Amino acid sequence: AMGVGLVWAAFAFAVHFTRKQGVAPLITGEEHCSTAVRSAAQEWKLGVLGCWYAILKIEMGFVFFGTASGLYRVLKEHVRADEEKPRCQRTKVLIIDASGVYGIDATAVAIFAKVKRLSAKLKIDVVWAGLAANVHKRLAQRGVTAGSTTHATLDAAEKHVEDQLLQHVHNLSQRWLVDPT
Repeated sequence: AMGVGLVWAAFAFAVHFTRKQGVAPLITGEEHCSTAVRSAAQEWKLGVLGCWYAILKIEMGFVFFGTASGLYRVLKEHVRADEEKPRCQRTKVLIIDASGVYGIDATAVAIFAKVKRLSAKLKIDVVWAGLAANVHKRLAQRGVTAGSTTHATLDAAEKHVEDQLLQHVHNLSQRWLVDPT
């Protein structure tokens, strides 16, 4: 009876913790930007390019299976909605802000491996922000962060992504514009 009680209590805690924390929807680059000081022309371009990146904020302290499943569900819903958009307006970069995470269990790491596979399949680059050393180590052991860039803060990650997008647009304009002026 005590063993069943302990298992039931652990399950009830996990369910209660998941409901209490909730999973925030993705934030697009149109709704959020870095604090970098940019020219008016660059700001205008980023206003148009904001649909190319999205931010997945993880604000709970410890991520376990239930929470990670909710995050994966939010990402799948975003991808489903993205498929209805023209290709030029789809998400190309996903910033995962884990600055509020101090721990992660093995099942959550497996869910993040699914996030990596899904993003690789859809050709979405993943950028990590605010990973604690122990969380980064656990994700790296499973190869989840391999091929991704990591930054200390969300602002640094967003600045990096915005710089990449501006460079990409500049390269496109150099290639396709007839009159460079």
